[in-house]
Amino acid sequence: MDPKGYFALVLHAHLPFVRHPEHDRFLEEDWFFEALTEPICRCSTSSRACITRRALPRDDVAHTHPALDDDDPLLQQRYVRYLDERLEALKGESRRTENDAYFHPVVQFYTDLYARLRRRFVEQDRLDVTQAFRR
Repeated sequence: MDPKGYFALVLHAHLPFVRHPEHDRFLEEDWFFEALTEPICRCSTSSRACITRRALPRDDVAHTHPALDDDDPLLQQRYVRYLDERLEALKGESRRTENDAYFHPVVQFYTDLYARLRRRFVEQDRLDVTQAFRR
């Protein structure tokens, strides 16, 4: 028996339908925004953490993301609102932890990260999710 074979590691994540214009807020939107934010943050802060096809040893790997199919103006605007709400909450945390040498740097880290992400998504990518992932 030949010990060589094929191995496929398939990671699958499912997000439910998140576009609900009939509601101002919808819980599943937050899941979508979190799924959108994490890889963009990772890719925008560390080239080591952003794996591309060129960085992989073989050309057998592809990366897709559910957000790539969702260049939707409603969700794009709501994503900006999501980022703004996180930044507003971080302002409060910054005031609350200003005398805490342990937690304040963490709050500042996330404030800087979300501010950069918002600026990049709005100004550089012009709310284009596909462009954000391409970059």
